[in-house]
Amino acid sequence: MALYKLHLTASELRQSSSNGNGEKLVGERFFEETICDMMSRVLLVKKGQGVADRIAKFLGAYIKVMVDKSASLLNSHPHAN
Repeated sequence: MALYKLHLTASELRQSSSNGNGEKLVGERFFEETICDMMSRVLLVKKGQGVADRIAKFLGAYIKVMVDKSASLLNSHPHAN
């Protein structure tokens, strides 16, 4: 899935924190803000508009995949909780 690859690539983009004691996940944050911006635009469109419905379904399916992957990772590493 192309969006998943973009998500993984974005999650690798980091920036040193201002105090030098860690890193900020700048790519992850940018990806999150972009997805929220897309959904905000789609929510303004009336239901029944083909493009908006397809975007909402696609993002819903993507979120489901990510939740399933996260659950799978947590189940395979029970001591990571």
